[in-house]
Amino acid sequence: MTLPEKLSFYKTITESAPALYLCETTRSTNDDAKVFLAAKPESAAVFIAKTQTGGRGRTGKSFFSPVSGLYMTAAIPVTAGFSDLLWVTPATAVAVCRAIGKISEKPLRIKWVNDIFIGEKKLCGILAEAFVHPDGDFSGLAIGIGMNLRLGDPSEYPDGLSDIICALDGDVTPAEAASLIASELFSAINEGSTKKLLGEYRSLCIVPGRRIFFEKNGEREYARALCVNPDFSLSVRLESDGSEKALTGGGIFFA
Repeated sequence: MTLPEKLSFYKTITESAPALYLCETTRSTNDDAKVFLAAKPESAAVFIAKTQTGGRGRTGKSFFSPVSGLYMTAAIPVTAGFSDLLWVTPATAVAVCRAIGKISEKPLRIKWVNDIFIGEKKLCGILAEAFVHPDGDFSGLAIGIGMNLRLGDPSEYPDGLSDIICALDGDVTPAEAASLIASELFSAINEGSTKKLLGEYRSLCIVPGRRIFFEKNGEREYARALCVNPDFSLSVRLESDGSEKALTGGGIFFA
């Protein structure tokens, strides 16, 4: 498959579906996936970079992307309405745990809704973004995954970051890890929002039972996490008035 000219700096790893492409550095693999979807809206591909200069996380926050990590984005064409795709981020989290479980014995767990933890430290983050084609149709997803394969010099990390993250360690390369994750990811996407996927997600999620907080109108709201619901929302009991509500997105933090 011929890539758009804007992505010609990528090298082909494999052309078997989905095709995998690797580069040394890019601004953002999610942005590259969107360029691909605009040019080839019916094709799927995975873009892998050894480092990013403009990586981002949820709500547009900067995502530190040193050369010791894996940065990949799956470009996936879709036909379902957006309301039918709210399970994609949880499916990706399960796929990452399945894939890494094949090469590591470290106990991976999920922090609702989009982070992978080992113990109390973050190993991996997920950012799923919708792609709207220039003709106005919602036509694809860019599912980004950033993982610490190894930790670098702590002095090179933003303040405090090295204290709250961990790494997979071992000899796996970005391309090897990406290939495993891509295989499991496309398998999970093909499964759809199934009871099996929900069961796996619930068994891996470390949030229920924990005291958490989240931001609401610029203020912290404290709550007790109760359970992950069938639609992958998170039921919580608010400390302020004892009422229960379902969180459908945004970040939560352990209190």
